Amino acid sequence: MTFGSRLKKLRLENNWTQAYVGNAVGVSDRVVGYYETDNRFPKEERILTALAELFNVSVDYLLGKTDLRNYSDYHPSLTAKDERDIQKDLEKMMTDLDSGESGPTSYGGELNLSDNDKEILKATLEQALRIIKLKNKETYTPNKYRKNNSNE
Repeated sequence: MTFGSRLKKLRLENNWTQAYVGNAVGVSDRVVGYYETDNRFPKEERILTALAELFNVSVDYLLGKTDLRNYSDYHPSLTAKDERDIQKDLEKMMTDLDSGESGPTSYGGELNLSDNDKEILKATLEQALRIIKLKNKETYTPNKYRKNNSNE
């Protein structure tokens, strides 16, 4: 989708006239029409920024670099591979704990965990691994790879 078609779509979604949009960002309605038909492109960054703010979208969305209207709308999810990785890491942690290779027992400390305690610890670690994986996806996934979660 081009800049012009995105701009027109957003304007029509809000039931705004070209004159309204132009007045809001400091250009004429004729210029907005040129933008919408891709005959012109904003020469000044402030106009592009003003358009993004007016429509409450990112500049990248306006430019067609992403289908995600706002980066704050990005909510990553775990893939099947992520789930397998979490289970593999979790099993390693629990095996290391049971064998005394890591954790409190590996340093000469005594940790007397009942089977129920182990299950609680495992569930807590699993939840922590999920949260960490999701947070890392949110933080480190480049914008261009973020998928739009809304229908468009």
